[in-house]
Amino acid sequence: ADFTAAFSDVDNDSLNKIQITSLPANGTLQLSGGNVTLNQEILLANIPNLIFIPAADYNGNSSFTWNGSDGSNYAPTAATANLTINPVNDAPSFSNSGNQTLTTWTNTTQTVNNWANTFSFAPTDENSQAVADFLVNITSGTDLFTTLPDIANNGTLTYTPSGKPGGATVQVQLQDNGGVANSGNDTSAAATFTITIPPPTVNLSVNTTTGTETGTTAITLTATAAGPVVGNQTLNLALSGTASNSDFTSTIPAQITIADGTTSGQATLNIANDFLDEGNETATFTISSPSGGILLGSTTAQTITINDDDTAGITIIPTSGLATTEAGGTATFTVVLNTQPTANVTINLTSDNPAEGTVNQPSLTFTPANWNTAQTVTVTGVDDLVADRDIAYNIITAPATSTDANYNGINGADVVVSNSDNETPGITVTPTAGLATTEAGETATFTVVLNTQPTADVTINLSSDNTAEGIVNQPSLTFTPANWNTAQTVTVRGVDDLIADRDIAYNIITAPATSTDANYNGINGADVTVTNTDDDSPVDNNPPDSGSPETNDGLTTPSLPHAIFINHTPGVGVRPPVQRLDVIEGGGEDIYQLVLAIQPANNIDIAIITDGETTVNVPSVTFTPDDWNIPQVVRVSAVDDDVVEGFHRSRIRFVATSLDRGYHNFPIGGLIVNIADNENVGWVRSLPTPSNLMATGGDDNLVGSSGRDVMNGRQGQDDIEGGDGNDVLSGAAGDDYIIGGAGFDQILGGEGEDYLDGDDDDDVILAGRGSDRIYGGSGNDKLFGEAGDDYLWGGEGADTLTGVTGRDVFAIGNGTGGMTLEMADVITDFVS
Repeated sequence: ADFTAAFSDVDNDSLNKIQITSLPANGTLQLSGGNVTLNQEILLANIPNLIFIPAADYNGNSSFTWNGSDGSNYAPTAATANLTINPVNDAPSFSNSGNQTLTTWTNTTQTVNNWANTFSFAPTDENSQAVADFLVNITSGTDLFTTLPDIANNGTLTYTPSGKPGGATVQVQLQDNGGVANSGNDTSAAATFTITIPPPTVNLSVNTTTGTETGTTAITLTATAAGPVVGNQTLNLALSGTASNSDFTSTIPAQITIADGTTSGQATLNIANDFLDEGNETATFTISSPSGGILLGSTTAQTITINDDDTAGITIIPTSGLATTEAGGTATFTVVLNTQPTANVTINLTSDNPAEGTVNQPSLTFTPANWNTAQTVTVTGVDDLVADRDIAYNIITAPATSTDANYNGINGADVVVSNSDNETPGITVTPTAGLATTEAGETATFTVVLNTQPTADVTINLSSDNTAEGIVNQPSLTFTPANWNTAQTVTVRGVDDLIADRDIAYNIITAPATSTDANYNGINGADVTVTNTDDDSPVDNNPPDSGSPETNDGLTTPSLPHAIFINHTPGVGVRPPVQRLDVIEGGGEDIYQLVLAIQPANNIDIAIITDGETTVNVPSVTFTPDDWNIPQVVRVSAVDDDVVEGFHRSRIRFVATSLDRGYHNFPIGGLIVNIADNENVGWVRSLPTPSNLMATGGDDNLVGSSGRDVMNGRQGQDDIEGGDGNDVLSGAAGDDYIIGGAGFDQILGGEGEDYLDGDDDDDVILAGRGSDRIYGGSGNDKLFGEAGDDYLWGGEGADTLTGVTGRDVFAIGNGTGGMTLEMADVITDFVS
C-alpha cells in the first residue's frame, strides 16, 4: 500500500507515522521479521519493512485498517489497505521403491511398476495438477546399461542392464504441470537410488575328503563362481589343520584364479608319501579375500583327512636262532627304524648274561638322515670252564630315547642267542649191549664213568627191568668231583626159573643221575642190554588126539583130553566137549575150549580166524601168567546165508603171539565145524491159535501160538519155536533147532544133530539119535541124550540129566543147582 499518497493534512504536514488499527485475515503483518500487533505505531522510515505474509497455500483478498499521524495528531478517521494474494505453484513430491539389486548376470529388460508412487502436488488449489514428466539423471555407472533407466508418468521404472557386475547411481525429479509463475516451483526435490548387479559368489569344493599317503592321492580344489567373471578374479587360499605344506608334493598356491569369462579356477595337489609316523592328519583349505569382481559364497572351506601309512617301530632281524660258541664264535643281527624320525633315536644294547655273550657296541643311534639304513650288531660268545651245556641268553634292546614322541619309549624285540658249550657232561657206559648171563648163575660186567668233572656228587641208581632173569650187584654208583673219571664196574648175575622160556633179553636200567650239579642232574646214561640163557628145553606136546577124524583138507578136530608135561613143555589144547562141532544155519550154537599146558612167562594172545561160514563170539582170547590154567570158552554159530549148500563144513584156525618164545607162533591144530544148511525152504508158519501141525519135508520155520501146540517138522533142518503153552514139538529127521518157550513142553529131537532148548518152566527133552546140544533153561527139567555123543546142560533148577548111550558131556553152571539134596541136579549116564 502507498501510505504517503493516501495521507493528507490541512496544514500540509507530511506523514510521520502510522498506526495499525485492525489486522488482516488469512495472513500476518510483519515488521522487520516480527509480527505486528494491533494499534502498533510504525514510523515513516520503517514502513518499507512492513510486509504481509499470507497464510500457507492461501490466495485471494485480505485487508487491514490504519491511521496516519503528522507527528502530532492522527487523522480523525482510519483508512483501509486492501491486499490481493496471487496463487504460486509449490514443488511437488513423491515416494519411490528405492534401490534395485539384481541377480548376477541379469541382462534382460527390467520393469518396476509403481517405482515412483504417492504423488503430492501440495495445496488444495493445486489438486488439479498432474505429472508432466520425470527427470532422470545417471550420475554414475552409465556403462551398466544397454538401455538407460526411464520413469513413465505413471511411475513405472524401466531399464535394460548389460549383465556385467557393477552399480549405477540415478537421480529422479518429478515435474508437474503447474508452471513457475509468481516464483512457483514445478520440480520436486531429487530422489537418489542405486541399481546394482552383484558380482558372482564363489564356493569351494574338493574332489575327495579322504586321501592316503600310500596312493599319493591327488587333491583338486575348485573355486566355482555363480556365473562367468569379468576380468581375472582371485581368491586367497590358505591351509590350516594338523597337516602342513610338507604333507603335499608341491607348494600350495597362495591364490586360486578364475580367468576372465570363466566360472571356475582350480588348485591341484598330491599327498606326499612321507616316512613319518604322524598319525592321520586333517588339511583344511579356506578361500578368502575375493577380488572386486566376485564375492564369497556360503562354502569357503573344505577339509581332507590324510590317512597315514607309517607306524613308528624298530625292526630287528633275526630275533632268535642266533648262536655263539664258547670258542669265540660270533653272530650278527641288524636293527633299522620303520619310519623317519623327526629327531635322533638312540637304542642302548646290553647282554643279560655277559658270562655267555657280549655285544660289540653299547648303543645305536639313528638320525632323520640314516634311519632306513640297517645297522649291524655283532654278538660274541664268552668261554667258561663249566660244563653248563648250551646256554640261552638275550641281547636286550632298551626302549628308545628321542625327542621324537613317536619313537621315545618304543621297545624293539630282544634277540635270543644260544652260546654253545665246549664242555659236554655225560655218562659213558661200556658196553651197552652184547652181555650174556645164564640161568645157571654165570655173570657179566660193564663199566660206568663220567665225561666231565661235576661240581657235586653224582648218583646213578641201577636196577634190572626183569629181576626174574637177572640182577645187579649194587643198587647205585656215586661219582665225586675227585673220582669222576675213574670207571666203576657193575656185575650182572643171571636168575634161574622153572619156565621153558628160551633165552630172554632184559635190561640193566641206569636211572637219570641225581646231583645238585644242574649239569648232571637228570642226565640219563645208556641202559645195558643183557641176554639170560635159558636152561629149560621146550618139547612139542600137542599132537592131534587119537581118534580125531581127518578131513579131506588135512584139518582135524583136535582135543586135549590129557595134559602131558615134559620138563616144563608149552602146549595149547583145543577141546570141543563132544569131540565135534555141529551148528545149524539160522539157530543154535556150539562151544569149544582153549587151554594151556604150562604157565607162560608173558601174556599169550590167540587169534581165532574163521572162513566166513561161521562166526565166533570173540576174535581172540588172552592167557596171562595169572589165569593161564583157566580154560577159555569160545562159542561158534553158523552164518545164515542164502546159498544152497547142503551139508557143509567150516574151518577155524588159530595163531598164537607172545613175548614168551616158547608159545610165540606155537602150532595149534585147526577145527572143522559141521554146518546144516536151511535153504530147502518149506513152510513158514506162525500159528494164531492152538494147532496140530505136520510140516513139509523141507526146512520149515514154525512159530506156535500162545496155547498148546503140537508141531512135527518131519524131514529137513527145521526151526520150531513153541511160544507159550504146554507144547509138543518134534523135529523128526534132520538137524533141527527147537525152542520150547514158556510152559511145560515136550521136545523130541529125532534123528540128526539137533539144538534143543526147553527155555522156561519144567520141560522134558528127548534128543533122539545124533550128536545133540540140549539146554534145559529155567525150571526142573528132564534131559535125555539118548543115542549119540550129546552135550547136556540143565541150566537153572533141579534138573535130571540122563546121557543114555554115547560119550555124553554134562554141564552144570555155577549157582544153577540148589543148596540141598532135593534141589541138586541128578546126572545118570549109560555108556554102550
